[in-house]
Amino acid sequence: MIISSALWLILEQTNFDNGETVISPHYLALFTFGMLAANETLVDRNHKKRLISAFSEKAIYILSTVTVLLIMILEHLRIYEAPYPYTDILIGISCMGLLVSLSTGGLKYVTKCLSWKPIAFMGSFAYSIYLIHAPLLQIQYQYIVNPLNLSPLHGVLFYLLVGTPMIIGFAYLFFLVAEKPFIRRR
Repeated sequence: MIISSALWLILEQTNFDNGETVISPHYLALFTFGMLAANETLVDRNHKKRLISAFSEKAIYILSTVTVLLIMILEHLRIYEAPYPYTDILIGISCMGLLVSLSTGGLKYVTKCLSWKPIAFMGSFAYSIYLIHAPLLQIQYQYIVNPLNLSPLHGVLFYLLVGTPMIIGFAYLFFLVAEKPFIRRR
């Protein structure tokens, strides 16, 4: 974690993220958070001490989530503009705390929400959602939102009410055609 963070801070001073190459050094830290979360969830709790206690995983999740929400509100009100790498890092820490908490039996109310059948069903083709959401968002923006000059509010409403169901529908079709035929049944 320390080495990854140090490497990120060193690379941040270079011109790797110059807008053309789009190499984001802070992704090293995000990768490390993911690896730490994976390690914490797979630890044999009887034989190995966890790095993150049950209390601190919830605290990490709650504090980082509240911080991200506060930054979003301040940015929306045009009071503060956070550099995106730092917002990404906070979101990464929040996700790490969430995943570790969920895997260790914490945050039962979130587990209950994520166990709702429609959400669990979407989890079966989540990789397909991940693969095609960005191109579909680009198409929606380029051919619908931007040409119609939708206001920010109307744009958000479009993405929530039309765009998201469209992406989920296309992702499921993509799953049926490009992913499901290759999944081995055990």
